[in-house]
Amino acid sequence: MEIMDYIFIICCVIGIFALLVLIIRPFIPKYMMLESKEINVKRGERIGAAIGVIIGAFILFYINVNGYYDMIVDYLESLLG
Repeated sequence: MEIMDYIFIICCVIGIFALLVLIIRPFIPKYMMLESKEINVKRGERIGAAIGVIIGAFILFYINVNGYYDMIVDYLESLLG
């Protein structure tokens, strides 16, 4: 496997953990969460958005370069047609 494959796997794992956090967060009571200043929350949102955009762009690039895009489109066409 090439280095791009390992980077893709790491990006997918980070994406899965991000989705798990989004799913689990509403079930955690507010009193159990740490308090943060508003400036730190804003900074975290910016950093998280930047990381999300970079990971998403890399995953789309990887799918397009390795030809998985055509495979996904063909599969969706077979489901719909």
